[in-house]
Amino acid sequence: MKIKIQNGIIIDGTGRSPEEGDIVVADGKIVEVGSKSGRFSGSFDQTIEAKDRYVLPGLINCHVHFSLNAGLHPMNDMTKTDSYTLTIQGVLVASRLIKNGFTTVRDMGSKHFEVLALRNAIRQGIIPGPTIISPGQALLMTGGHFSGREVDGVDACLAGARAQLQAGADFIKVMATGGLGKPDEIPGAQELSFEELRTCFDVAKRAGKTSAAHAHGLEGIKDIIRAGVTSVEHGTMMDEEAMDWMIQKGTYLVPTFAPYWLMAEEGKKKGVADYMIESSRWVMKEKMPRFQKAVKKGVRIAFGTDGGSPINPHENLEVECRCMVEGGMTPMEVISSLTQTAAHLLQLGDKVGTLEVGKKADIIIIEGNPLENIGHLKNIRGVLKEGKPI
Repeated sequence: MKIKIQNGIIIDGTGRSPEEGDIVVADGKIVEVGSKSGRFSGSFDQTIEAKDRYVLPGLINCHVHFSLNAGLHPMNDMTKTDSYTLTIQGVLVASRLIKNGFTTVRDMGSKHFEVLALRNAIRQGIIPGPTIISPGQALLMTGGHFSGREVDGVDACLAGARAQLQAGADFIKVMATGGLGKPDEIPGAQELSFEELRTCFDVAKRAGKTSAAHAHGLEGIKDIIRAGVTSVEHGTMMDEEAMDWMIQKGTYLVPTFAPYWLMAEEGKKKGVADYMIESSRWVMKEKMPRFQKAVKKGVRIAFGTDGGSPINPHENLEVECRCMVEGGMTPMEVISSLTQTAAHLLQLGDKVGTLEVGKKADIIIIEGNPLENIGHLKNIRGVLKEGKPI
């Protein structure tokens, strides 16, 4: 199928200035980009008029939970829900994500292997949805934050990580510190030891895969960086030394402002528990100034919203974008974090993330200039997934 998107203002994801022109798609890939696309000969099966609209790479969210429902107690709800229902819930989430411009999404762990099944169904064309990158289950200490496979000690970590790969996981996810899931949790408390963390990450590395770690507290953050993690999730209490280590090692930060901002600012009127509101206000107070330093230092930042967490719909991107701009990123840098940088984190940089010849035709069309108002990214007017209009 040959499609021409014409007269759009192209923001290609590389950081280059916008250019008005056309994009030609054939057999699911980009074959021509820019004002000279008229060189592509032949007829088109479909022509999409994009005059005065902006054309960008499909968006990538590096931190989403398909099995969480964005309610008041999503982790409790997930724990009480059977795997069949969680999988069906994931089908609906996938549909909303793709319609809102997210063509690639990294899930961050489910109760069992529900999201691996969802990923496979999308790959096989059974249901529509974004490309899903999934760890299967997160690895956590017994009684620790979140839900997944409980591991205690190096041997259990080795077995747990290998079990995820056996099930088909794309990467390894661990819970290094506490979070906001229970009233008695301490978000900054370290839960897995350095040796346990290193064991998990080594399994991923030997298999040629990446790793990610939930971490709020400083000691946990430093241990996951030293242990070789690919991406720090949340990174609330990181200090300048940790940032320097991240730059030296090429470690990514996925900040996930959205749930904490939403609970801190809107939680009271939406019925969020007081302890979660208080913890969220603490997170925002600690996170923002540290994030600003990370931006100035040049830490690699990939976009992630923690979609599905309390009062935080999976498809919501505006809150995260605005917090990142408040934290010192330019709108173009935020767009890069949503596209090119995110693609590299997910080991997909040669396939998606920029509008370049030879890459998959994951493309969105939006109304309004996102370089003037980053919130315009939510104004989706068209989505192509591997060259097929959604």
